[in-house]
Amino acid sequence: METYANVAKAMKSIQSEDAKQNLLKNMRKSLVNSMLIGNIFAIDLEEAGVDFKENLNHAQTWPSDKIFDFMKWRDCYDDYVQPHEKVSVGGKEMEKLPLNPNFSICVISKAETEEEMMASIWKIPHISQFKKVIIN
Repeated sequence: METYANVAKAMKSIQSEDAKQNLLKNMRKSLVNSMLIGNIFAIDLEEAGVDFKENLNHAQTWPSDKIFDFMKWRDCYDDYVQPHEKVSVGGKEMEKLPLNPNFSICVISKAETEEEMMASIWKIPHISQFKKVIIN
């Protein structure tokens, strides 16, 4: 199972800072849900990529430098979960949202070549920690 976020497509329609903040909030909510139920959180960059180092990075809403760092995120994720989101799949309130061990993040690039793919992902913090799979 996966939670799919076509971030590149959403970014094309962003016309204001408020719209960008709403996108970040929605991405964070989807990320939290994926962490709870153990989904893959799949981020689609399409061909061009998205700048997660500066453009889609917000200290309180979507801290890219932490989210894309596997170990750091697992240490601090609960700081970014809203109190009303700390609810089990069965609806029970919890002090801390459990991180399902099946949760992971996948970044999808639809670039045609390896060079284009590398160009589309270089603005993702800690991308060097990710396993890269190229499908022809």
